[in-house]
Amino acid sequence: MRILLAIPSLHLGGAETQFVHLANGLHRRGHQVIVAAFSSGGPLESALRGPKLHTLAKTSRLDNLAVFRRLIGLAREFRTDVYYGFLTLPNLMGALLRLTRPGLGLAFGLRASDMDLKRYGAAASLSTALERQASRLAGLAICNSEAGRAHAQRQGYRPGLLRVVPNGIETVRCRPER
Repeated sequence: MRILLAIPSLHLGGAETQFVHLANGLHRRGHQVIVAAFSSGGPLESALRGPKLHTLAKTSRLDNLAVFRRLIGLAREFRTDVYYGFLTLPNLMGALLRLTRPGLGLAFGLRASDMDLKRYGAAASLSTALERQASRLAGLAICNSEAGRAHAQRQGYRPGLLRVVPNGIETVRCRPER
């Protein structure tokens, strides 16, 4: 299967770390995985083991149309079967991509729950509302916790769309010292 995974950046963060684990794990299982990071840089870029990284050169909000055009080209060139976005902007672009490719499998990654959007400004509130509406085009929305799923349902996501896949933990790295 050809899977295109998309994320805003590969800077240090919880969603970004889980994203890299997922990309590497899918690759180890034999899938063809390509990673689209909207912005370049970030220490987690070097943690990708197998999946090819494509940077879409986003430098500001004004770049979104150009980034989307590059994403369309990447999905076409890779002959993508499934697109899986992590976080709001990649999810929104995935929904738009799905409109251009009706047979494309689309999964949304919902990585945050119960955020006080008033703290993030009008753009965050608008994009979150648009993401909720765009989820109608997705075949699946993956939450990383039961609390996240419950929050998404309260926000209007279809219950049948939501699945919980808990964050993975590297037991080799995260074991108690003796």
